[in-house]
Amino acid sequence: MSIEPTKEDLRGQVEAWVVTYPDLEDELPKLVEKIKDENPIWKVSPELVKEIVKEIQESRPPPIVKPEKLFEFDFLNAEPAPIGAGKIDWNSQEIEGIHHAQGGLGSTGVYLVKLKKKGVIVLKQKVPDVAREIFAQHLLSLFDIAAPVIRPLSFREFKAVSEKLAPAPVTVKGTCLDIHGPRMQEAGGVLMEYVRGNELCSPLLNLSKGELMALLPQIGRIVALDILLNNADRTPFLRRGDGNSGNIMLSKPGKGKAGKIGVVAIDQTVSPINDTEILNKYLDAISSRNDTDYSSLLSFLCNEIVSESASSLLNNPESLEAIKNGIESTFQEIKRTGEERILTAVKATRKKYSKFDNNELTQKFLLKVVDRL
Repeated sequence: MSIEPTKEDLRGQVEAWVVTYPDLEDELPKLVEKIKDENPIWKVSPELVKEIVKEIQESRPPPIVKPEKLFEFDFLNAEPAPIGAGKIDWNSQEIEGIHHAQGGLGSTGVYLVKLKKKGVIVLKQKVPDVAREIFAQHLLSLFDIAAPVIRPLSFREFKAVSEKLAPAPVTVKGTCLDIHGPRMQEAGGVLMEYVRGNELCSPLLNLSKGELMALLPQIGRIVALDILLNNADRTPFLRRGDGNSGNIMLSKPGKGKAGKIGVVAIDQTVSPINDTEILNKYLDAISSRNDTDYSSLLSFLCNEIVSESASSLLNNPESLEAIKNGIESTFQEIKRTGEERILTAVKATRKKYSKFDNNELTQKFLLKVVDRL
């Protein structure tokens, strides 16, 4: 008596043998015999074994080719490349080099990829709730806050990107090994618009007092949207975490160039609160906000900014008023137009990413926050 194994069971045997004896990939009759010897009652199909071996070979990441020289990423002159669907033909697109900006604990960081003749794109690991990141980006844009566009990659396109990046030269900061690792290959990837500039805490900015004063209302505007979204990974306003000023980017005009400093919000999401008790505490914190909360926020920002002028903003009534007005005026705008813009952002998110299936919960949470602003 013999039985036909499922493809899954047979694949497990094939994988086990070829891992131990790689040469068996090229000697299919021997591989079939090994599996039969291991499982005497199995009726093993050579054609199915051949098909499984081919699938295993095609699923492997390409070998990492060590480049002859390191790549030097030109941060000063880098320009963003378009990331829309169909904008990049990965079969013909040449890669000049990659810079790996490593992330914190549990993060694979982001990869700045310089495309030949096209500019720079940003690749990062897809998170399970990527739809919430897309929604947050859309909502910030509706309030005229600059935030980089995000586009999730299909697994087919992500595989094409992975294969293209394997032999590309990298900077001294690291390799692309994480892209080909099981964690990122299973999760998939997202493309994000490249943002020119520096983090708020960068020592390269060296902002004047006047420049800092002009930035405070703009940062306050971002903080107001963070409160609406319950996005705690930027500032500790209303005692929400330690803050991460690296998620505020500043784009300063080059030497001799006119123009204002641009403020860009990066790496945001919406975090609806389901627990009634926790939600009520959050809403109460919003309703009871006071000057102590604004002073703590100003202190956080001044401590993060690497500039001799930053200390002059502390205990300064004008700077406190600037950050407060930025937040409060945006709260008023949210109360007037928030419901309509939230719905617009939901529709835009579902159009780009149909898996945004928890948007009713998100909308209910956001509208409760709007009522307390």
